[in-house]
Amino acid sequence: MQIYNLEMRDFRNYKEEYIEFSPGVNVFIGNNGQGKTNLLEAVYYLSVGKSPRIKLQTDLIRWGCEKFSLKMSCQSIDRSLTMESYMSKDKKVFKINGMPLKKLSEYIGTLVTVFFYPDDLELLKKGPTERRKFIDQLISQNKPFYIPLLNTYLKILKQKNSLLRNRGDIATLKSQLQIWNEQLFQAGCRIIEYRLLYTNALLENMAESFHYLFGENQDLEIIYQSCGKNGYNEIIENFQRQLEKNIDIEIDQRTALYGPHRDDILVLLNGRSARYFASQGQQRALVLSMKLSEMEIIIREKGEPPLLLLDDIFSELDEIKQDFLMNYIISAGQQTLVSLTHLETMKDIKNNGQIFRVRNGIVDS
Repeated sequence: MQIYNLEMRDFRNYKEEYIEFSPGVNVFIGNNGQGKTNLLEAVYYLSVGKSPRIKLQTDLIRWGCEKFSLKMSCQSIDRSLTMESYMSKDKKVFKINGMPLKKLSEYIGTLVTVFFYPDDLELLKKGPTERRKFIDQLISQNKPFYIPLLNTYLKILKQKNSLLRNRGDIATLKSQLQIWNEQLFQAGCRIIEYRLLYTNALLENMAESFHYLFGENQDLEIIYQSCGKNGYNEIIENFQRQLEKNIDIEIDQRTALYGPHRDDILVLLNGRSARYFASQGQQRALVLSMKLSEMEIIIREKGEPPLLLLDDIFSELDEIKQDFLMNYIISAGQQTLVSLTHLETMKDIKNNGQIFRVRNGIVDS
C-alpha cells in the first residue's frame, strides 16, 4: 500500500494543505502543537473512518468552521484509489473513487494502516476495553465482515440491557431473556472465534521481535480470556452455561454480565501480568512488539505491507529499541510516516527518507 498525496481542508489546525509523499520514509519535524499528529491522524481517519484520539468526531472540524474534508490518492497491490471523507455537524460521508459508501464495513480494509503513538501504552496500562479495541481493529482491517458482526452483537446486548433495566413481570422477563440470550450466544461465539484466532496469531508473530528486545531467557504469553476460561471449547461451554444458570444474577444487577463484551487479553511477561508488573520500558517494548506483529499479520493476509504511522514514539524508546525499529522500517522498505520534534532521534533518516517541516498547520518540504 502506498499513498501519493493528501489534501486537507478545515481539519484540526489545517485550513487548506496539500502534501505529496515519497514512497519510503516521510518525516514530519516540528515543535509540539504545530500539526504533526493531526496530519497522521488525517491519514488514519481515511483508513478506518474514525480518530484514534477522541470520541466526539466533530471535534476534528477546525475551530469556527462547519465541516472538514479529506482526500487522498493511493495505490494498493491491484488498483489505484481515491479515498475521500467529509464531515459536518450532522453528516459523515466516505467515498472510494468518487462513489459514496453506505456502510463503514465497505470502506475499512481498503487502506490498511498501523498507527503507533505514545498513548498506545494504555493498551497494557488500562483495562480490558483497550485490548478489546486493539484486537477488534486488527480483525476488522483484515476481515471487514467482522464489523457488522460486532455491531449485531452490540445491538443485541443493548436490547438485553434495556430489558434488564426496565424489568416487569419476572416470569415474562425470564422468557424474554432466554430469547435474547440465544441470539447473544450465536453472535458472541463467532466474535470469540475470531478474537481467539487473532490473539494466537499476534503471539506467534511477536516471537522474533520479542526475543530481540528482551532476550532468549524471557518468556511471553498472550492469552485470550473469555467468560473466565481459555481455549475455544472451554470458553463456549462456560459461556452457554453462564447464560443459562445466572439469569437471576443478571436480573438482580440489571445488566448483562456474560459474553465477549467482558473479555480480556492477558499479556504475561515471565508468568506475571505485564499490566501490573512490567516496567515502563518493558511495557513500551511489548507494545512495540505487538504493533510489529500486527504489521506481519496484515502482510500475511493482505499480501502487501500496511502504511506505518509513527507519532513521536522514538523519544519514548531507548537507543536499542530506536535502532531496532529504524532497521525494521528500512529493511521492510514500506512507506512510513513519522512525526518528530528533533531529527537527531533518527540517525539514518537523511539517507532513507524525505523530510517535511510543520509549523502552525503549514507543511514545507
